[in-house]
Amino acid sequence: MAVFEKKVQLRSLLDDTDVLTCTVESTQNIHGHTEYNIKVQRGYHPEKFWHIKKRYRDFATLNSLLSVAGINVPLPPKRLIGNMDPLFVAERQAGLQKYLNAIQDNPFIGSSFLVKQFLDPGHYPSSLNETALHSVSLALRGEPVWEVQRPHPELGWRIRKYYFSIKRHIPNQEDSELLLSWTEYGPDMTIPTSQLQGVLTMLSAIQAPVAVNIELFRCNEVGCLVVRRIIEKGSLRDLICGSKPHTSALKKYACPKQIYPFSERDIALYSCQILQILAILHHKGIPYGQLHAGNICIENGRALLLDIEGGLLGLPGFYRPLVIQHRRLDSLASVDMYCFGHLLYEMAFGRPLQMSSLQSVPATCSPVLADLLDQLLSPRALREALPSAQQLLNHNFFNGFKGEDIQSRQLFKMPGHAKEALKSITIKIEERLRHDQKIFHHQRRLARVQEMLSSEEEKKRRKNKWKLKEKERQQQQKQSQQTVNGKSPERSDSPASTSTATSAGTVTPPYGRNDSLTSFAAPLAPALPSPLSPVQATSSVPPPPPPPSALPSPVVAPERSALLNSISAFNKSNLRRVSNPR
Repeated sequence: MAVFEKKVQLRSLLDDTDVLTCTVESTQNIHGHTEYNIKVQRGYHPEKFWHIKKRYRDFATLNSLLSVAGINVPLPPKRLIGNMDPLFVAERQAGLQKYLNAIQDNPFIGSSFLVKQFLDPGHYPSSLNETALHSVSLALRGEPVWEVQRPHPELGWRIRKYYFSIKRHIPNQEDSELLLSWTEYGPDMTIPTSQLQGVLTMLSAIQAPVAVNIELFRCNEVGCLVVRRIIEKGSLRDLICGSKPHTSALKKYACPKQIYPFSERDIALYSCQILQILAILHHKGIPYGQLHAGNICIENGRALLLDIEGGLLGLPGFYRPLVIQHRRLDSLASVDMYCFGHLLYEMAFGRPLQMSSLQSVPATCSPVLADLLDQLLSPRALREALPSAQQLLNHNFFNGFKGEDIQSRQLFKMPGHAKEALKSITIKIEERLRHDQKIFHHQRRLARVQEMLSSEEEKKRRKNKWKLKEKERQQQQKQSQQTVNGKSPERSDSPASTSTATSAGTVTPPYGRNDSLTSFAAPLAPALPSPLSPVQATSSVPPPPPPPSALPSPVVAPERSALLNSISAFNKSNLRRVSNPR
């Protein structure tokens, strides 16, 4: 490597399943139009945020592109006159915020390439399709029997996965059309390409009744190419939505016009087969994590898995934004069982569950199916360990549908290097999952504290507490000020108040700074001779005792007595007049 040669990062570490949260923060008028400043945050990482500026016509263009989904998104109307009025701009800003929230609430629209490019144009350029076609051409060099026909850019929900029609030319046979998928490596991909090639060789031997077999695969430093036969009826989600396989995923999944839920008998049959497949994968240590209705197909009455290599390529699962909300889902086996619960819900009711947990089961659900959903999706179950695939097969819902145990038929050998590679990938996926779960729960705690502090009751409590502290501070300040001015806080400041005389004809002076309240409790010292009361000094008769309710008079210090004598003996006539010369 040359000294100044830069190392190029070929693998993308970006997780496309992260939810982009949008907040329209402010507006500004530039050259006669209004721009909206939008803060976009990726996932739950507080440091991953950026700002974009969009005009209203940018929102209108996005809305026209998303119209293929058939969903009624509340975009604010257009206005020709008075569109710069501050009140109208504020109303439109609130309307655009509702529009962005409605987009993100739909999992298929929020994860589409159109929305990602609108919010994050730096990571989702328009040239991704051309780059994928170039990568496929390079991967098929030296393969003369394979010919790429046409791309299918709208097929599938995953952004960095591209589909092409491909033909295989075999002499003396009719050319068969297959489906090619090119997938860029995900953020959990860590093993080298040579090691991945050996693991995919082992996975290509897996056939029905577990998965749709792989016809061809090629790997390089950027991604992986996989060829499979075309499934005529499409995926399980296509059967639920009643759509054609090669239709745009945004059009057929975002808001289907009609849904076709499965009967309870079909749910029990196919879900039992899926559980048996998951039990095999978990027993062999194969990381999957890609279970959802789009990765399952039904052929000849059997459920088969698609994209069984997704976990090896480091791809995050479809339900990952929901998985990170539960700490107990910290292993790929538990993640698969959680996704299996979502699959059951979608098969039974025709629509995916968009919440992370099932608060209540619909009334139309049978008790035995409701109990099965409760063991997988209820908040109580998600706070505990979910049952394994083998344990769940003993549920009453699958009585009479177990049939033949496919685990005894599907025996494939795994070499030592494949086991090490699978273990390394599994550890990497679970470590990143736990890290994101920790960040999510930390941010949720901060949000709860901030919400509590900003609530009306908390504001009122803090206000009352501040008033009490301010009142105590003012009282302390007043007491200290009285002490500085030579007044005791225990004595009244009223001019009508008089001090208690110790004897007849004696005036008690006010307390000085050095006087203390403790002098009232101290024993009385012998009375000092005072020049103001000579009769008292010569008299031998003691004065009468003070009443019980009156406090004893404080003792006057000698310095204080001398100061009072000087003040009382002062004569203004003895002052000498001084002239002021000018």
